[in-house]
Amino acid sequence: MPSGNSNVRYDKVRIAATRIGLIVAVVLAGLASQFLGELAPLALSCVIAAGVVAVLHLTWPTPPATPSPLPGVATVTEYLDQTARLHGGLPGVIVLRPTRASGGRATSGELRPGDLAATGAALKAALRPEDVVAEIDGATLAVVLSMRARASLEEIIQIALRLQRCLQAPISCPAGHARFEAAIGICGPSMPDIIDGHAALAAAQVALRNAEADVDNPIRMAARSPDSEAPLALQLAKDLDEAFATGQIIPFFQPQVSTDTGQLTGLEALARWIHPVHGALAPGHFLPTIEAAGAQLALTDAILAQSLKALADWDGRGLDIPHVSINLTQADLNDPSLVDRVEWMLDRHGIAAQRLGIEVLETVLSVKGADKVPQSLSALRQLGCRIDLDDFGTGQASIASIRRFCIDRIKIDRSFVCNLDRDPEQQGMVAAIVTMAEHLSLEVVAEGIETTGEHARAAELGCNQVQGYGIGRPMRIDAVETWLARWRQERLGQAMPAAMRGLTGPGRHASETTGPRGRGRGKTA
Repeated sequence: MPSGNSNVRYDKVRIAATRIGLIVAVVLAGLASQFLGELAPLALSCVIAAGVVAVLHLTWPTPPATPSPLPGVATVTEYLDQTARLHGGLPGVIVLRPTRASGGRATSGELRPGDLAATGAALKAALRPEDVVAEIDGATLAVVLSMRARASLEEIIQIALRLQRCLQAPISCPAGHARFEAAIGICGPSMPDIIDGHAALAAAQVALRNAEADVDNPIRMAARSPDSEAPLALQLAKDLDEAFATGQIIPFFQPQVSTDTGQLTGLEALARWIHPVHGALAPGHFLPTIEAAGAQLALTDAILAQSLKALADWDGRGLDIPHVSINLTQADLNDPSLVDRVEWMLDRHGIAAQRLGIEVLETVLSVKGADKVPQSLSALRQLGCRIDLDDFGTGQASIASIRRFCIDRIKIDRSFVCNLDRDPEQQGMVAAIVTMAEHLSLEVVAEGIETTGEHARAAELGCNQVQGYGIGRPMRIDAVETWLARWRQERLGQAMPAAMRGLTGPGRHASETTGPRGRGRGKTA
């Protein structure tokens, strides 16, 4: 049976041939009328007959295109076994049973001839070229994901959700366009005890049957070990759209204070997902889901908009919050609309660009081929935003890259601050970083301060500002005002709390280490 493209070519040839036949018929009839006048009525009849035939050919319905046959279960299991031998593990497998959409959960008996092939072709178009779509039986499809670009569990779940949405759009079938719904079973990559293709398909089909039995949760994972995080990952993937729509993803704010004056210098906005079931989730729990869904830009917009609105609200209440900083990812900095979006939001909330900080991980600067990153950071800098290099010391940023990327401030990673008051090696590393920052005219923030001793030593070594649980934990918008009032009452005007002033390193006095004011503390935040 011809494919869709073959049918199109056939139609064009048929129409062209009919038109040529009509022209030939008219010419012959004209010649007959000229030389055989007595046969004019016959010639006219021929013309009419040719016209009727042409109309019939032009209006005759063309059978709908039939998608090419899908590979069967034997091909899938052989492919899975071959993949396991080559890569030492099995890829993700998704099985689904499409049914024509109805008011409730439909049954497999509602499929019509050609529906399965049509839905398989639609799924194939929504996947990567190297992924495989196959027919397991007369009602079930299997998707085997390629190992060339190995997908994480979160990405597999997002792919399953995308396939569901694909089926819900109108699909061209032999009997006309139709929408479908489907329960889905997933066998994750490289699961324990799943050693061959038959086992992987069987596990995914068991998950599919469980999904079909649960109307509220039509996507199920194959059984995994008790300590697996698959249930949480699946729940978050399904709830992500609603989380953005209902404002479940919000910023928590962590304060940064000056080591010279004790005053608040700014707040860092940290994303939190307030999940109705799982409570407040830190980024480590949901960022893989965000990345798998390609929702990094949506996350940034949500945090930026809420942070600027909070800053405007604090201004309205007379609170002195100098600036708020947000974190940008590689995806953000590669987006050509980034600067326009930031400028629009600043204008919308009436916030000067100088009060917005942009934090970028050191690892982002070391990515090869990131040509768009310096352009974006330079444009943000020209807009007036200040640029912070986060987690300094964990990547491979050089002095040249610090200058190239328009950095204003470096934030020393927690790994260098831990036990700073007791570890001479840590003190040497921080002192070296502060010295470099001085020569580059950069401010320095010590991250992860948890104890009074770490606070004191960071101040003595010349860090301009400190941030961490010892200063304040990340807090909701409505808790900032209370924290600020308490901080001012307890700490304002003290470069270091009185209880910390006597702390010095082993065998060294503070003045011997940093001088009377402390290295690099001439700049106030």
